[in-house]
Amino acid sequence: MKNNNSSIKQPFNLTNCDYEQIHIPGAIQPHGVLLVINCSDWRITQVSNNTETMIGLTPQKLLGQPLTNILDNQLISVIASCLPDDFQQINPLKVTISNHQENNLFNGIVHRLNDDCIILELEKDSENSYIDFTQFYHV
Repeated sequence: MKNNNSSIKQPFNLTNCDYEQIHIPGAIQPHGVLLVINCSDWRITQVSNNTETMIGLTPQKLLGQPLTNILDNQLISVIASCLPDDFQQINPLKVTISNHQENNLFNGIVHRLNDDCIILELEKDSENSYIDFTQFYHV
């Protein structure tokens, strides 16, 4: 890792994390998709710009749509059951998104943004695997 204040390469540690650019908002990593969902009506209120390349649906086709258009009711119920508590018991979760042409498998992380919204972060599942025994406790 290169420190912005010098040309000396420093090993990673918690004291030099503040030099990383992740604290600057406005973008997500290109291998991930971000969805913001309204908790009261389960509609998608915000998305990252890369949804078309990642899941085959443009941001315009996703915005304002019910989450049931891309996720099955069982997964939405699991997410909803965690709203009063913490999402730690289900994170990470396996997410299949259908775009009417194909099913895409993702690893998902759910966070609470505030009392009204949750964030669903998705990364393509490179193994295209379903839940195995080591992940069974999350179910």
